[in-house]
Amino acid sequence: MRVNYPGCYYVPVKERIVELRRFSASDANTNVGAEKEWQVHIRLRNTDDNLDEAGMANVEQGFRMIIDTGATTTVIPDFVRKKLSTRDGWNVSASKAGGYGAGARIFKASRDWEICLGDGKDWSGWVKTNEIYSWQSNPNGVTCGIIGYDVLNNIPHYKPCRKPYVFLQNDIFDNIQQLLQAV
Repeated sequence: MRVNYPGCYYVPVKERIVELRRFSASDANTNVGAEKEWQVHIRLRNTDDNLDEAGMANVEQGFRMIIDTGATTTVIPDFVRKKLSTRDGWNVSASKAGGYGAGARIFKASRDWEICLGDGKDWSGWVKTNEIYSWQSNPNGVTCGIIGYDVLNNIPHYKPCRKPYVFLQNDIFDNIQQLLQAV
């Protein structure tokens, strides 16, 4: 590093802070009724064993799973990770959340997982990612899991005004793109 970056100082980092935010649409006090349009169901699947899968309804065990288009990372509740039969695949050393959930410990995936989103009846296709975190067990002041732009940007979707997200299977999305190109 000294060769590539001469004159710079290097300091060991003891703890990484991951900046999280929760957008205003999830706050029922500022946007009455909007919280449901941003809620989403999720499924998480082991890339090494397709039978090892866990899901979460949009509201479960005191947590809401919400889409935050301004969040760069996805953070799932601890109980979703614990539903999986495979316990490996997550770093044992924690980072600390900044912004939403500030100070809470979060654990980054150490390998790829697949995630899909849905409204309870329609589901997206599976998206592979290792940019996913899990909250510590029962973090103070945290009531939401967050679907960040890292996942949402890879899933075909449509967001009607003041309505919940609609997730499209890849083949339907491909048909729409072909229709648009024909016009």
